[in-house]
Amino acid sequence: MCLIVLALAQHPEYPLILLANRDEYYARPTAPLAWWQDHAQILAGRDLQAGGSWLGINRNGYIAALTNFREAPPLPGIHSRGKIVSDYLRNIDDANNIPDFINAIKRSAYAGFNALYGNTAGEMYYFSNRSKEAYQKLTPGVYGLSNHLLDTDWPKVRSIKQLLAQELQGTTLDESALLNLMRDTTLANADELPATGVSWIQEKMLSPIFIKTADYGTRSTSLLTINKAGHINFTEIEYSSLTLNSDVITRHAFDFTV
Repeated sequence: MCLIVLALAQHPEYPLILLANRDEYYARPTAPLAWWQDHAQILAGRDLQAGGSWLGINRNGYIAALTNFREAPPLPGIHSRGKIVSDYLRNIDDANNIPDFINAIKRSAYAGFNALYGNTAGEMYYFSNRSKEAYQKLTPGVYGLSNHLLDTDWPKVRSIKQLLAQELQGTTLDESALLNLMRDTTLANADELPATGVSWIQEKMLSPIFIKTADYGTRSTSLLTINKAGHINFTEIEYSSLTLNSDVITRHAFDFTV
């Protein structure tokens, strides 16, 4: 997962709205959004290479999302980063609190990551093993997260936050319009590119909201909404990596109430 935009308490009917693009190598085997057969309480996509996930929710209404922290050369981790999503969705419940789960994560066991942990009660926490802070409890607002710390002022983070804020000025939610926000392929200007240690060409290639290259790019777009009654809608648009065509899609959609 390489780009997340999150609106907390910014809409009169939907206290939580989360959009996310997952960027990954096309060759990496992946299962689309579904209820997991071996852990029936988890609704998420799945990385079939390492077994974890990048975004999901469980039947009790607990949410987890992940992005990698870009650094070069990348530092190795003992575990796949997707494990911090699947572990949370398997183990968290009303008897446990989110800060305790975060504090139990061994930072050095993973390569650089950012994580969002929340629930349908309106709690949302940000945690990164590349931040000096233990964690941050989020207050109402619009947040952007890519491959650096929360709300780092990268062009695509700034752009997607502005686009979502504009879309939320209306009283209704348009699912198609929200999902289309995540399909902007505009490249950042050269003078706005971050310096994360990769080459200038790679920085340029990775700068759009929606990434498309020969072997790597945006594999899926997800929209997760929770309304005031606790009803959850979770949609994933899966793009065809075989044709590299963002117009060839498969839609996976689920809804349930906590």
